[in-house]
Order: sequence, then structure tokens, then C-alpha cells
Amino acid sequence: MDLVIYNGTILTMTEESAKAVSVENGRIRSLEKTGAGKEIDLEGKTLIPGFIDCHTHFLGMGLRLSNVDLSKAKSVQEAVTLLQERASSTEKGEWVRGYSWDESFWSEKRYLAPEDLSGIENPVCAVRVDGHMAVLNEAAQKALNIKKGYLYEDELFRLHLEVSEADGEKALRAAVELAHKEGVTSIHDNPMDLQSILLYQKTRDIQLRIYVNLPVSVLDAVNQIGLRTGFGNEWVKFGGIKLFCDGSIGAKTAAMSFTYRNEDNPGFLVYTDSELKEILRKVHPNQTAIHAIGDRAIQQVLNCSLPGERNRIEHAELVRDSQIPEIRNLGLILSMQPNFLQWSHPDGLYDMRFGTGMDNRFQTLKKAGIPIVFGSDCMPFSPLYGIDQVVNAPFPEQKLSVMDALIMYTKNGAYASFEEDVKGTIRRGNLADFVILSG
Repeated sequence: MDLVIYNGTILTMTEESAKAVSVENGRIRSLEKTGAGKEIDLEGKTLIPGFIDCHTHFLGMGLRLSNVDLSKAKSVQEAVTLLQERASSTEKGEWVRGYSWDESFWSEKRYLAPEDLSGIENPVCAVRVDGHMAVLNEAAQKALNIKKGYLYEDELFRLHLEVSEADGEKALRAAVELAHKEGVTSIHDNPMDLQSILLYQKTRDIQLRIYVNLPVSVLDAVNQIGLRTGFGNEWVKFGGIKLFCDGSIGAKTAAMSFTYRNEDNPGFLVYTDSELKEILRKVHPNQTAIHAIGDRAIQQVLNCSLPGERNRIEHAELVRDSQIPEIRNLGLILSMQPNFLQWSHPDGLYDMRFGTGMDNRFQTLKKAGIPIVFGSDCMPFSPLYGIDQVVNAPFPEQKLSVMDALIMYTKNGAYASFEEDVKGTIRRGNLADFVILSG
């Protein structure tokens, strides 16, 4: 054997217990202590399967790590100051990019505005925490030859594509470093182009398993070459097709059956029913991962879907009681984000948008027998943060136990990518993907 891990609590996420784990050639060979070239004494610590983050924007996160982090700003002025500081050390004419500002935590409770950035000569693009909205200063608008201070949805996504190969590889390595630190061994990624999967395949030394959902914009190319869900190897696989049916709650673009508080705005649907049905017809038999946050968007997915094998709704934050039987009957997986509960508390963002207790009802959905998997959407990228949020959720309909949350980050995550026979649990024959918890 190459490695044996022993003398601790081993959570196999199966009915079988383990006294130790013995590994050879990257696979689990025994759940007993055997002789091995290397030994790890857990000293009473806990070993679990590697975390699977089922919803990431991985290269975007890597780019954020090397640009201006606005997530800690507590006011408009703090955000502006951080951008000004970066601009002062940036060559004239070069872009200044900021990420993850969140007005719901600011004293002003308002969006960052173009005029707030008027004192910065460099082009500035500052992206909101949800990634669905960005603010541009005047220099950025000139650089893009547009006259609008805000970018939304596709306009913003296209801007993200303008990244050099060198910057992409640098971002990938920064993101992988964070994944290792957070105990994530597999991700389900949602890039905005074909180039990302080529970068992942080319960069063979990153030690992270990546299941890639490609955007609907490349569907014709996927069909032309006959690419099918699961194609690839143990490190990089094609998952399915990702598409957006609505926007986000933060940007007030998620499609609701009601209006946002104090506004005549119910959000919007990206497609008509006939358009969505045609896309889903063309995607079949590949897996679909459909972004639908508001209850109106979720209903559209239910109206247009056919019973399929492990198709997914991404986020599914505002599921109505009447929709639960339909979700179950269609065999849909809900790919949800427990860390979004940071906005669910009274006086939080969701309360400002429509009221409390309506969103992310994990306990309600679990009791109904709906398959749920957990991801971060990189807000923040941390399974332990997500577990903390859901265990300490503000409402009973949202709360889960630690073990339930672990299952959704491990065993269920493997099921969502058709890989339950090789990962997500600690059992003989599985890939040796582990996390040792420090406490």
C-alpha cells in the first residue's frame, strides 16, 4: 500500500464503518489498517470524503483573487477607496477590476454608482457579489464605446471573456490553491466559453477534479461533435449545458410571481416557453443545469422540462409548495447554495427585496424527498462556511443537521455528476479524495 490513515473518526458517508483507510495507486483498497509506505496518524481528528462544490465560476474566482476584493467594504466610500488605491499602482489606461461589492451590508444600502468612480482616471469595472451586475466609470464606458453606467447579465458575461491565456492560467492556479485550502477536491464549474475546458484539460498538474457545464451559446458546437455528458477522464469531464432562465435577487432580475418590494418589477424571464422547450429538445440527451432563482422562472423550467436523468435546477431559491411534487415527478436535482443564507436574516437583502422565510427552504425540500446538492457560487468558496450557515439558519424550514449538509457536499454531489460509483463516499475502489478536519 502507498498510504494508510488511521486513529481517528472516519465518516464514510455509507452504512459501512472504517477503522482506517488504506490507499494504493490513488484508490481506496481497504478500510483496515495495513502496512504502507506512508502513514498518517489522525490523532483523533475526523476524516471525510473530499468536498464537492457543485456550483462554481472557478476562473472568475481566480481572477477575483488577483484583483480588488470589495467584499469587506462596509460603505460606498470604502469600496471607492480600495479601487482608487489599486488605480494608483496601475498604469494609465489599464483596467482596474473590482469584485464582490454588496450594498446590502453597506450603511447607505444603495448600489455603487458610476459617479462614485468619477475621480478614477483608469477604466474601472466593479462587479456586484452575484456576478449579474457591474458598474462602469466614464473611462470604462469610453474604452467599451458605450454610454451606460451599468452592465447586466450577458453584456457583463461577455466582458469576462476578454482574458488572456496567461491570465487564465494564473487565475486557475490561484483558484486551485484556495480549493485545496478549503478541502474541495471536486468542482462542478460553469464557465462562459469553450476555452475554459481546454485550459483545464491542458493544465494537468492542478490536482482538482472538474465537471464542466458548458454555456448554451456553444450548444451547436457540442451537438456537432456529439459531445455527451460524462465524456473525459477522472480529472476533467464534460457535464452538460448551462443556461439562464432569469437573473438574481440582488440585481432585482430574478423572475418572481410577485413584484419586488416598493417596485413595479417582477424580474424577467430570459426565454419564452417555446424558446426554452426548443433549447431543451436540442440539449437532450445531455444533462441540463438551468439557472432559475425566482418562483416564476422555476415554474417555467417545470412547464418546459421532460422527465430526464438527473437534470438540474441551479439555485432554486424560491420554490413554492405547489412546485415540489412537480420537481419530484420530473426527477430534477436542486443544486443549491447554503451560503446564500447570509442574506436571509431579518433586515437582510432578501428581507429588503420581498420578505423573510420564503427562500432556500432546504429542510422542507429534503423532507419532500427532493435530491439536493450543495455548491458555493464562490460567494464565498467554502463548504465549511456553507455548513455553518445552514446549521444555524434563521428559519426552521431552512435548517439542516451537520450530517445532512455533509451528505449534500459529498455523496449527493457525486450523484449529480453520475460519479457515485467512484467518489463522494469512503469505500473500497473509490478515488482516494479525502479531507482531514482540524477540529
